[in-house]
Amino acid sequence: MYCRTHKGLKIYAWVILENHLHAILAAPDLSQVLADFKRHTARRLLEQLQAEECDWLLNQLHYFRAKHKAESAYQVWQAPVGVFVHPIVDQPPLCGYLRLLLRRKPCHPSRSHSPPLSSSF
Repeated sequence: MYCRTHKGLKIYAWVILENHLHAILAAPDLSQVLADFKRHTARRLLEQLQAEECDWLLNQLHYFRAKHKAESAYQVWQAPVGVFVHPIVDQPPLCGYLRLLLRRKPCHPSRSHSPPLSSSF
């Protein structure tokens, strides 16, 4: 919410998967907004894990942190392998997909979920 209100972040679509996420985002300085988002979510997650004494997961986040991350005992976010930070207006398939997403009606909690999107766009 903070990034949307104070940094101009627009979230068009997102999905959280088992070990990563996908999002269609826009912001005046998207790289900086993403860095702020990752820093904030990492801090909050670590605070929660410490409060719940979730030592097994904290140990994993410590063990698998990149060795060059000496300033932190833990690493929540990995360095991105394939971040697609390009204007979608330059990507006709993405523009079509985004238009399709924006035309969909949002899910209503009392109804079943919206039908899946067609993969042919």
